[in-house]
Amino acid sequence: MADRKTRTFPIDDEYKLRVRYTYGWKKNCGNCDAPGPKLREIRIDGTLRGQEKLDALLHELTHFWDWRADEGVINHSATVTAHVLWELGLRFLDEE
Repeated sequence: MADRKTRTFPIDDEYKLRVRYTYGWKKNCGNCDAPGPKLREIRIDGTLRGQEKLDALLHELTHFWDWRADEGVINHSATVTAHVLWELGLRFLDEE
């Protein structure tokens, strides 16, 4: 099974996204590197589970795609999207 704590995804021929779950850091649920580097990283609090984890991941992915988006819009859209996906049955394989 692949390491589920850190995964790297190609965005195109030049850029990559790394998603990493971190532990022992309670600053917030997650954060995302600012645009610029060819490898940008999203960090998610590794203690989050279920819908909270999904919400944090969607929130940070939105920052990845639209760095200047309004934080209130990001909060609301990530929470609503996480809720809908969770109600539709989306789950994390490493939590089964």
